[in-house]
Amino acid sequence: MVFEAMWQHRSDIGTREVLTHCLISAALGEAVIEAALSPGTRSELVAKSMQAYAMGIFGVPSFVAHGEIFFGADRLDMLAWRLEQQSNQSNS
Repeated sequence: MVFEAMWQHRSDIGTREVLTHCLISAALGEAVIEAALSPGTRSELVAKSMQAYAMGIFGVPSFVAHGEIFFGADRLDMLAWRLEQQSNQSNS
């Protein structure tokens, strides 16, 4: 819901109103909504974002598989291929 709001509707997901709407649309309870909107969660997001940037991740969506970064929804096929390759290697 959050990605849809941001990328498809170009809504400002940093606002309480938009984020609350996303969480309600995802049928999440009041406790989850309050936790998502808490200052502690925002601080944790900033810390995790800085950690990701230090690893070479610069945008969303990004996926890391065995240290390899795949950036963008258009790279999901490549990610699936890499995971299948690695699974086949470990099963050999």
